Amino acid sequence: MGEKKARLKAFGARAAPIVEYVKLYQYALRALYKALPESIKDSLKSRLAVIGRSEIWPCLDGAIVLISQDSKSDITVAIKDPLNKTVDDFMKSSAASAYYDKDGKKAPVQAIISVKDASKAILHFADNKIESAGKIFRPNYDRGIIIGWGAKLESPDTQALDDFKSAFITKNIGGNEALNLSIQEEQKITRTKAERLIDKFTELLNTSEKEEDLQLFLKNHPEFLYPDFIECYPKFKLGEDYVTDYVLLVNGPQGSEYIFIEIERPNKEIFIKAGQFSSDFTQAKDQILEWDNWLTKNHAYVSRKLPNFYKPQFHLVIGRDTNLTIENKEKIQSEFSATSRRFSTYDDLVKRFKTIVDHLLQP
Repeated sequence: MGEKKARLKAFGARAAPIVEYVKLYQYALRALYKALPESIKDSLKSRLAVIGRSEIWPCLDGAIVLISQDSKSDITVAIKDPLNKTVDDFMKSSAASAYYDKDGKKAPVQAIISVKDASKAILHFADNKIESAGKIFRPNYDRGIIIGWGAKLESPDTQALDDFKSAFITKNIGGNEALNLSIQEEQKITRTKAERLIDKFTELLNTSEKEEDLQLFLKNHPEFLYPDFIECYPKFKLGEDYVTDYVLLVNGPQGSEYIFIEIERPNKEIFIKAGQFSSDFTQAKDQILEWDNWLTKNHAYVSRKLPNFYKPQFHLVIGRDTNLTIENKEKIQSEFSATSRRFSTYDDLVKRFKTIVDHLLQP
């Protein structure tokens, strides 16, 4: 009995940072979900199944965290008795590899996730499925994490925000129907649609004879601007004075924020030959400064139309990378750094879209 108590105590001390990580992750995810507009909460509920109860299974070389959907507001993290087996052995023979149909009948085969040495690994895995005899079998959890005892834990806030944003990427690119699929299926659909968007935009960028085609593409596909946007307000009016191309609600580094977007034509020059900003660029940049001044003066008016409106951001899209020198790019960066304004060429949008999708569409 003394040996068992000592072993339990040792594993408990080892598992403490993981327990704290899981709790903070759940708190962060719940806070993000709670801040959503009521109109879209239901559509995300099934996708954000990681808001739920957690089980931690301590093994010799690491711990397995299994998270299941739970509508309760309480955060439950149950630590199971430590096992005298490796993570790899656990994943081959435990409940984590058992799949069931909708009636609770166990699948005739098992799905195995193999990690030869989990001691320094962090591996996220999501619900999968097995098709057998015309039936679909799924595990009893919605998401899992393998965390080695020697692994450096991620920031729970960062991980929660990434998972939250990935749900919106699925919604905005894959469509609402993808939200009810397994993680693997939804990611496959979303990636396929994202690649089609990139191909279409790149084709227009390289071959379209009508400059307006690219503007129309962005107006029809605001997800290409911000793949993880929460809500979209096209042609949002600033009183009777201005009309924006888009206002998008997104999750920024400091929380949710509204981004006011101006889309100019791609054939507009950013610089003149003397290395000075062109009149087209200056006019477009001045316009978003005028928006900023207007919003400052009319904050109460906008707050009635945009819930929790606070410290807006601005994004100008204009021109191409063609003929931009290193000095030109440095001058643009200096113009927009440490301000509430952002800048992209049409070429920048392709790189940015691909980077965000690749980063967030991970199990």
